[in-house]
Amino acid sequence: MPGRTRIRLRMEKQGHPTYEEIGQDRTIVSKPLYPPHHPHITALREGLSRWRVYFLDPAAMREEVALKEVETLAPNGGDLAALFNTLRVRNPAQFQALEKTLHQMLPSISGLEIERTAQGFLTLTVHEDEMPLSSRLVSEGTLRVLGLLAITNPPRPMAVVGYEEPENGVNPARLGVVAELLANAAGRGTTQFIVNTHSPVLPEYFEGKPGAALLHCYKEGRRTRFERFAETGVTCATGSTRTWTSWSSPSTPTASGGRDGVNRC
Repeated sequence: MPGRTRIRLRMEKQGHPTYEEIGQDRTIVSKPLYPPHHPHITALREGLSRWRVYFLDPAAMREEVALKEVETLAPNGGDLAALFNTLRVRNPAQFQALEKTLHQMLPSISGLEIERTAQGFLTLTVHEDEMPLSSRLVSEGTLRVLGLLAITNPPRPMAVVGYEEPENGVNPARLGVVAELLANAAGRGTTQFIVNTHSPVLPEYFEGKPGAALLHCYKEGRRTRFERFAETGVTCATGSTRTWTSWSSPSTPTASGGRDGVNRC
C-alpha cells in the first residue's frame, strides 16, 4: 500500500504480531525466527534451501577437496570428489548405477575411483581406456558429464535446479544423452529442472516430453516477462529480447533463469 513503512508479521498462537521495517538490508527469511511462532516462514526458508543454480567451472572440478559429506554439488561444480564419495558410502547401488550410466555416455570410461590423500583430501580418478587418469588430466567434456551426473543423482534431491548451458564442452553428438539424463531426473517428480541454453539443437530433444516448455524471456519496461515460445512467435533475440529454453517436471510450475540467455540469429 502507498505510504506503508512496515510489514505486519503474524505469530502463531500469539496475541500480538511483530512488525518489520520496509527497506532493510536483509530479508525477513534470513532472520533467526522461532519456528513454532513462524511456521510459514520456516517452511519457505526450508524450501529455498533446496534450490540450486549451476554454472560448471572445470578448473574448480579438477581440484582436490577436503574429506567431508556433501549432499549437493557446489554451484561451480566443486566438491565433485566429495559428492561421489558420499554417494558411494551412503548408497553403493546408486553409485554403481551412476557408473553404468557414465559408461553408456562415454564408452571409453569403465569406472570412477575416489581416494584419500595423506593430507586428508579426496581425489577423483577416472578409468579411461584402461588407464587411471586424475581429474586434473581428463578432458573438460568428461568433467562436465561427471558434473551432470552429480547434479541429477545427488544423495539428497533438490526441489529446484537451474542449469546453465549444459551443452558447453560436450560433444554435440551426445546432447541427446544429456537431455535424456535431465528428462529422467525430472521424471522422478522430486526436482524441477530449469535449463538455459544457447544450443539450437538441445530443445529439440525435449519435444513431446511431459512438462517440457520452451520459454521466451524479454524485458518490458522494468519488468521481466516469461511466455511460452509458441505464444510469442519470436525466433531470435533483438535488443533486450531474449529467447530461453526451460524444462521442468510435470508436477511443478515452470520458470526460467540464466546469465544472458541470448540466442542470436
